[in-house]
Amino acid sequence: DCVVIERFSKAFAQHPPQWFAQTVIAKRLAARAVVVGYDFRFGRARAGTGEMLKQMLPELVVEELPPLRVQLSDTDEPTVISSSLIRQRLLAGESISAAQLLGRPYCVSGVVVGGDKRGRRIGYPTANIETDANLMPAAGVYAVHIELEEGRYDGMLNLGTRPTFGGRKATVEVHIFDFERDIYGAAIRIVFYNRIRSERRFKSSTELREQLDIDQQCARELLAQVGQIELSSHV
Repeated sequence: DCVVIERFSKAFAQHPPQWFAQTVIAKRLAARAVVVGYDFRFGRARAGTGEMLKQMLPELVVEELPPLRVQLSDTDEPTVISSSLIRQRLLAGESISAAQLLGRPYCVSGVVVGGDKRGRRIGYPTANIETDANLMPAAGVYAVHIELEEGRYDGMLNLGTRPTFGGRKATVEVHIFDFERDIYGAAIRIVFYNRIRSERRFKSSTELREQLDIDQQCARELLAQVGQIELSSHV
């Protein structure tokens, strides 16, 4: 019913646990019960714990939740889910295990902007995406779904500096399969699935085109498998 967004400044971060418990939880929020995670910390230097909160506010009901675990395909034991581990997996290009930890594929949103049209000249027109996402996966080529206002499409995405053409600035370019419309300025959402390969420099645009043909076939096969899984889950 109500969401309180506290501006987390340096001054706020310097308050000790006692101040946070008494001033924020007891007085400002007049809380009767609080639910915290197993590794909950609060106050300056992360000195406060759930147990301390119970001692500071004896009338407050404090429920501590256990860690949430998931069985990853590359581990023997269930793994504790954490935001830091999810970021680590994404930065390593491990989009599948990141999705297992998130409970869904990783997504970023943005707007389609103009590019230099190099992709069009080699038979792979791309939509250049401008995004303010806080975290982007490792550079490389990915099988993705592209969500526009009118529907969802299959495609592949290149994330990186385009070294074949001497690029230095990181770009996000997506090639939408069997799609020819002009979508400049459109809002777009990219859903990451498998990382097909890392980014690398090719000797020529012809060699790049040959690799893109392979990438496209691989992406289509991977996304077909995703579609079959989604279909079976709704039957």
